[in-house]
Amino acid sequence: FSLDGVADRDASGNLAGWGRLAGRDQAFYCDLGLALRIDGLARALPFNLPQAARARFIVGAGFHLETPWRPAQAMPFGPEVYDDPAWRRGLPAANPDHRRFWAPAYYGGSEMGLLVPVAAPVYQGERLAGVLAIDTSVDYLQRINRGFDYPVGAVALVDGFGQVLAHPDLAAGALAARAPGPFSQAVPASVAADLGALARLPAGQPLVVGGHVVMRR
Repeated sequence: FSLDGVADRDASGNLAGWGRLAGRDQAFYCDLGLALRIDGLARALPFNLPQAARARFIVGAGFHLETPWRPAQAMPFGPEVYDDPAWRRGLPAANPDHRRFWAPAYYGGSEMGLLVPVAAPVYQGERLAGVLAIDTSVDYLQRINRGFDYPVGAVALVDGFGQVLAHPDLAAGALAARAPGPFSQAVPASVAADLGALARLPAGQPLVVGGHVVMRR
């Protein structure tokens, strides 16, 4: 099933899922209604979060929602959807406190380039209904990073997975890149030799590491 036949594609996302809509259990219809409500709220994304390229709602009942609309053929639903790190990191075993979290950056196609998801599990009472992810354009982060111009150094944005999301040189082609560069390539070799020391740096305090002044924020 899908929303390929929706009348106004600019005012809707698309759903794609397994099986038929008829004859499902009550939990399925609760989750379907929740997805449609999320779709209505997601229409405001371009106005409130212009840096967001896409919103996705992965539902445990066997379907997912994406907005803005694109044909179901371009967003097929299959078992691989549940291999998505955003889904796996939102499961109760990985996220018992139901917190928001970041997932690894991924390639969203030639028009969107690299995308980095921020996600959160969505519960119906005590039951996990799905995981909502908003995918931010790494190209947007790179353009913001260009505003920090330091003549004696460089500013890099690195996620918790060691992926460089913004850097004057390493992330310069965010729309063309298929994967983010590793943090070890964003710093001098003498600094990269002890990446553990960087993780232990106190925030906001400049210190010398490998002969270079480094500050973690």
